[in-house]
Amino acid sequence: MADDRRPATDDWNPATDDSLDRSARFVCVIALADQEKVIAAFRGEVYGKIAFEPKGSGGFGYDPIFVPDGYDRSFAELGAVIKDSISHRGNALKKLDDFLKAQNSK
Repeated sequence: MADDRRPATDDWNPATDDSLDRSARFVCVIALADQEKVIAAFRGEVYGKIAFEPKGSGGFGYDPIFVPDGYDRSFAELGAVIKDSISHRGNALKKLDDFLKAQNSK
């Protein structure tokens, strides 16, 4: 059974024209809420580009075809430590963590 989160990389056939805009971003929003309301929301983003072909076996989903800005390897090739430090989820979680620390220091 195929993993529904993974793109059909066997069928991956992106345009190979370098003049096309291949820019992309991942976005994550994490909400902190209680039973009555949303207390705060934290948005994380990572910018990059879509690769011409899938590379790497790590990660999941579109990781093999997403190359973050400042890197020449896909998320799937970078490894968890680097990916987690620059990912959209990592960015949103850092903002949540900063918020919680600030609330605890009051």
